[in-house]
Amino acid sequence: ALQTATAGGELHMTVHGKVADKPDILYSRQAAGATWIDPVVVFTHTGSGSLNPSIAVSSDGNTIHLVWQETFSGDQSEIFYLRGHWNETDVNWDAPVSLSQGIERSVRPSI
Repeated sequence: ALQTATAGGELHMTVHGKVADKPDILYSRQAAGATWIDPVVVFTHTGSGSLNPSIAVSSDGNTIHLVWQETFSGDQSEIFYLRGHWNETDVNWDAPVSLSQGIERSVRPSI
């Protein structure tokens, strides 16, 4: 599932992709007219895999908001949130936060 957002002349993209044995959350960006940076893993799965990312960028282009579904054994899944701070050369990511603690099955977030 590919998601994109635009802000400050940059195009931001997130996707779940298999880097190792299970899907992780990957992020990339493209400045206006430039090439895409190589995708980086911004979150490595903690269970059965990371799926269904959704991305939004603040209107000034300085804050990136990312949510996704983290799956575990059986039918258990949680929604995680990750905030990134653009510093004009790279994105610094905060620690991820579970938004659905105590809810057994949370799926397909959107932001």
